[in-house]
Amino acid sequence: MKLLVSCTSGLTSAYFAYTMKNALDKVGVEATIDAVSFTEIDQVQSEYDYILLAPQIAYKLPEYKKKYGNRVMEVDSRDFASYDVNRVMNRIIRLGHLTIFRSAYK
Repeated sequence: MKLLVSCTSGLTSAYFAYTMKNALDKVGVEATIDAVSFTEIDQVQSEYDYILLAPQIAYKLPEYKKKYGNRVMEVDSRDFASYDVNRVMNRIIRLGHLTIFRSAYK
């Protein structure tokens, strides 16, 4: 599974992606998680299964959903600020995405 996390510059999303990758590794789920600035999404989006938008760029959700469909979701601002990757993964599962994670995140 390949996830792309994006914010304004790619800086805070890089740390969030790193934290998310560590959490998934701990429960034995293999995933590639990268981070980019929102200005790079269009160039790299085809390489990823899902695109997670940081709160700073949540206003772009309608635009990206129109372009890329249900592969795009926003990360809740509280979860992003607190690096609560478990809540993010559970939200993704509840929305019907990433069924591969169901066994690891209950």
